[in-house]
Amino acid sequence: MQKGVFLYKGVTMDMFELDEVNELVEKLTKWSEAYYAGNPIVSDPVYDAAEIRLRELDSKNSYFNRVGSNKVKESTFEKVQHKELMLSLNKAYSLKELTSWVKPNFGYGIAMPKMDGFAISLTYKFIDYEYVLIRAVTRGESDKGEDVTENIKQISDIPHIIHCTKVDENFIDEFEVRGEVYMRHSVFETLDIKAENCRNIAPGSVRQKNPLVTKSRRLNYFAYNLLFTKHDTMSDRLECLKNLGFQVVNYIKVDLNNEESVQNAYNSYVEWRTIIDFDIDGVVFMIDDITIIEELGNTSHHPRGAIAWKFEAEEGETTFLEYQWQVSRTGLVNPVGIYEGIRLDGATLTNATLHNLSIVKKMNIGVGDKIIVSRRGGVIPQIERVERRISDRGADIPIHCPVCGSELVTCISDKGIETLRCVSIDCSAQVLTRILHFVSVMEIMDVGESIIEKMINANFINDSADLFNITKDNLLTLEGIKDKSAERTLKNIELARKKSLGKFLAALGIKGLGSSVSETVASHFETLDRVLNAQANDFEAIPGIASITAGNIYDGLKANCKLIETLRKNIEVIGIEPKVIGGVLSGKSFLITGTLSQPRSYFENLVEKNGGALKSSVSKTLDYLLVGDNPGGKLDKAKKSGVKIILEEEFMSMINN
Repeated sequence: MQKGVFLYKGVTMDMFELDEVNELVEKLTKWSEAYYAGNPIVSDPVYDAAEIRLRELDSKNSYFNRVGSNKVKESTFEKVQHKELMLSLNKAYSLKELTSWVKPNFGYGIAMPKMDGFAISLTYKFIDYEYVLIRAVTRGESDKGEDVTENIKQISDIPHIIHCTKVDENFIDEFEVRGEVYMRHSVFETLDIKAENCRNIAPGSVRQKNPLVTKSRRLNYFAYNLLFTKHDTMSDRLECLKNLGFQVVNYIKVDLNNEESVQNAYNSYVEWRTIIDFDIDGVVFMIDDITIIEELGNTSHHPRGAIAWKFEAEEGETTFLEYQWQVSRTGLVNPVGIYEGIRLDGATLTNATLHNLSIVKKMNIGVGDKIIVSRRGGVIPQIERVERRISDRGADIPIHCPVCGSELVTCISDKGIETLRCVSIDCSAQVLTRILHFVSVMEIMDVGESIIEKMINANFINDSADLFNITKDNLLTLEGIKDKSAERTLKNIELARKKSLGKFLAALGIKGLGSSVSETVASHFETLDRVLNAQANDFEAIPGIASITAGNIYDGLKANCKLIETLRKNIEVIGIEPKVIGGVLSGKSFLITGTLSQPRSYFENLVEKNGGALKSSVSKTLDYLLVGDNPGGKLDKAKKSGVKIILEEEFMSMINN
């Protein structure tokens, strides 16, 4: 077994992963105990992100076998044993995860909102022709909770007495109602209480020593289950709860074996969530047939007959941990905020760029501050604001480069925006990121950060041009590089020896010469020699290029003239040929995906040379998708859109015929 790697409870793990497991268990235990004790200290998205990460590392960890809080032992409330375990629900975060829970025999089920409140069980006993509320208990440790009866009696939704005329032959002498105590948004806004939101206030309100305080909080109760009766289905139980006088959660009948039925139910609650006066954080799907539920039983953590499809938050609160300062290929030192992992919009987020020094100073986030994080457009993590300041100290602005130690320079733009820069051209971070940029734009596959870093450390490469001098013997001296991977790396580098002018210019990493501008410059000048001989005003004369950009391009090309000359000795830069009007591909549009026998730019040039047009994405207006080995998601999209899919051989025959 590899050094530093060992078996931990049957799972292969390195020491860093084991440290992470132990840290996650410690955090989750602390957060869970605080939640069940009525004093939550992190938001649900933060808790969910940590739990998902722990499952990824160690899905059999004993943490998943516990529910509730050990703090109940220290409480002043009397401990009460639950007749039936009061378990948490298993969680899903997508339709795929939800449907993987469904088995063929599940049949019909019900969907109901997952209330974001505080779970309470109510026990009613038959006394003198009436059913009397004798006990109200928190979830606690799942097998026993705290007796909060007197406080729960202060909630107007909860009947103290139910007359026997409201029950039928399905009832016995004692039954139990389970549900959720919650606070409405409209009530929360009228209370003068130090709490962040409705979710956090319900647990503490229920566990007050003075019942009158609980009453003053104007809480509500939704019932979602009825135990110890003879009903055959969950829907019968819920209808019975309505007849008994309880407020019952809104529920929908669903065909659990029909994905469309499940998705529609979920979507309806997503929409409903925007208009209701209380918090829900997901949709509970439960088998309707009680017999099947009982046959499935429970794990030590959750019932097998139900699952919660959690909503993905658009934004959430988490804790700021530290600043990191990352050096770009141009020497710009970018501030990055690191925070407690939080799950938003289907992804676990741990960091977000703070863009520049001006934003760092304006936000003035301190370590430990509670921040609001979003995922803009479902893609880009963003620190929106500081929600609660814990620290009285903001960022420590570095004065030396975090990589090479050179003194940093503060630059101020025309708009007054401050940035930090490392001006040392020998800074290893800049060398690394410049080469990474070159490799990415030149489409050199399977040459990532790890192998480039090893080549730099071994003094095999100092710039992008050195890649073309790497030998197999060089690669085999690097840790983790075997014969086949070395040959694959050399083959992929070899494929980059022929590139279009636009790709070549963009790969240089010159400020202002991004992909779009590079193609514009290439189309205007047509050859590399003309580009290199151009003056700043020649670039400014191109429509769409501003004077500042033109100056940056001119200065960048002059500063990189030696690198460019060396690269030209190794790369055939293909200039722009005039487009053929009425060529064999005229009127046809193409998109290329996968690995072909030549670099992608080679085929892109053939398309344009023969009068065709290139598209940047799959759409119904696309005529052809040219497919090579290992195509990405574009292939599936093309099939769904009815786009004609062709291989390289068919494409070449279109041109040659």
